[in-house]
Amino acid sequence: MNYVSIFVRVPENAALRSLNGAVHHPATRLREINSQIEYLEEHAGLETAERFLDSLIRTFQELANMPRQGVYCNFRRSSTRRLRRWRVRDFEDWLVFYLAKRDGVEIVHIIHGARDIESILG
Repeated sequence: MNYVSIFVRVPENAALRSLNGAVHHPATRLREINSQIEYLEEHAGLETAERFLDSLIRTFQELANMPRQGVYCNFRRSSTRRLRRWRVRDFEDWLVFYLAKRDGVEIVHIIHGARDIESILG
C-alpha cells in the first residue's frame, strides 16, 4: 500500500477528503499549508481556497501512486538535496517538494513558484 505523509490543517469551512494510507500532521507543516489556504481565501475567496485544498489532496494521491514522477531539485544543502518537485494540479504556480519513499511519499513543503525557492530550500 502506498502512503502519503502530509502536513495539513484545514480551514474551518473546507472539506477534507480522506487520503488512502497513513497521514501525519506535524505542526510546522500544518501552519505552512494553513497560511497558504488562508492567504488564498483572503485574496481569492473561499471557493478558490477549497479548490486549492482539493487539488493538493489529489496531487498528494498521484504522488503516492507514482512517487518518482517528480524531478530532483539538487539543492546545495544536504538536507534538501534529495527533494523532488511537482506542480499542484490545477494550480501550476504552486510546487510540492517531497521525498520519494519505498511505499509512497513524504510531503516536505508546498511553495508558490514565484518565491525564491533556492534561498528557502537550497
